[in-house]
Amino acid sequence: METEYDQVLRSVAQVNIADQIGESGDVDRDGDGVKVSCFTEVFDDVTIQFQIIRLAKQIYVWVGCNSAKFGSLYAAASTRPSNTVSVTSVLGGTSDNTGSGIARRLVLKTGLNIILACNIPKNNPLLEAKAEKVLIRKLIDLGYTMSKPVLLFTLSGKAEDKVMATVKEDHCEDSLTYMGFALHQAKLALEALEVPVGCVILEDGKVIASGRNRTNETRNATRHAEMEAIDQLVGQWQEDGLSPSQVAEKFSKCILYVTCEPCIMCASALSFLGIKEVYYGCPNDKFGGCGSILSLHLGSSQSSDIIEEAQRGKAYKCRGGIMAEEAVSLFKCFYEQGNPNAPKPHRPVVQRERT
Repeated sequence: METEYDQVLRSVAQVNIADQIGESGDVDRDGDGVKVSCFTEVFDDVTIQFQIIRLAKQIYVWVGCNSAKFGSLYAAASTRPSNTVSVTSVLGGTSDNTGSGIARRLVLKTGLNIILACNIPKNNPLLEAKAEKVLIRKLIDLGYTMSKPVLLFTLSGKAEDKVMATVKEDHCEDSLTYMGFALHQAKLALEALEVPVGCVILEDGKVIASGRNRTNETRNATRHAEMEAIDQLVGQWQEDGLSPSQVAEKFSKCILYVTCEPCIMCASALSFLGIKEVYYGCPNDKFGGCGSILSLHLGSSQSSDIIEEAQRGKAYKCRGGIMAEEAVSLFKCFYEQGNPNAPKPHRPVVQRERT
């Protein structure tokens, strides 16, 4: 029995395959034929199925848990002259769904047009990250990837190809997993009508603390995601009887993943604490303390009088651009729904359904 997936994929594929087949019956001369790869992976007792169809100038990908359900369908391609990636929902998807971000990164990774169908369960960042990790690894094995600059997306939605060093290939897979955890915290903040920023802190590859913005809930402007996670760790370590020097030593081995570049306050705190490394999603083009406005992550190498007090802080490595579009999409959702804590008069708040 033909499933919905089979019907849609057959109809879409027939049109595009016909467009790329020349008079000789072969795929466009830039390619070497249609290639199909099907495989499955099991993550925590959940079976994820993959199908990859490669044509000369585009790739069809299906990722999901149920072969009878097609899921959301996205078309992604590079746009000129800005050289950004445009993603369009073709069937049953929205701009902030997981599949949209995966499709965008596949274009950046391969340089080809991508048609992606995705029916991975929502609100499961670990499963999403693992599925994308396997998919990227498979594309690399098949030789479908290419070297291409990774664009960084700012809070204003603009794409930039600089700001901070991007993540190296050998860090990519784990970074997607950990940033997925941070994005989950950001989604929790969004549901609580907070500015959607989330983070996790790792020690020896294990998540030991997490945080999300709670400024509205606490009526305290300092309760950013990073400060929440830091205070959680400091409290725990103090209960364990660690001395200040031991706490400092622990922080020097920690890595932070946060969905948005730390602000000047948080970047300075991270410098004082001596954190080892920071990975972030989108740059903070108004208040960023790790390169966008100030570069507090460089520690004592700064010479500006403005940050004279921060010169006592320690430098830490900082890399941006990880799942930046997902982070920006959450900000867009927040500003579209309205902020009930904004100064009055403000526009009505749109109630969002929880998924």
